[in-house]
Amino acid sequence: MVYVSTLTSKGQATIPLEIRSMLGLELKEKVAFVVSDGQVVIQPAKSFLSLMGSVSAKSKVSDREFDRQIMSAISREFRKQDRVTKKPTT
Repeated sequence: MVYVSTLTSKGQATIPLEIRSMLGLELKEKVAFVVSDGQVVIQPAKSFLSLMGSVSAKSKVSDREFDRQIMSAISREFRKQDRVTKKPTT
């Protein structure tokens, strides 16, 4: 099914109700735009708290290294979800 939305002068587009329902999106919830192979996938954004436990530190690390580990965990999660949502093109 194809859904169409108009882009406003502010660069905003409404996500159709059917798609919001399919994704389980609620008002004020953040969405992530994942770009892969020239396509954009919209999905619910992971909250920071959902990543709890995904980064292990056996010793003290700098803030920069901690940020790098967090971004790496987020990246892995998006790639994993991308593989699940990616459909073959015809």
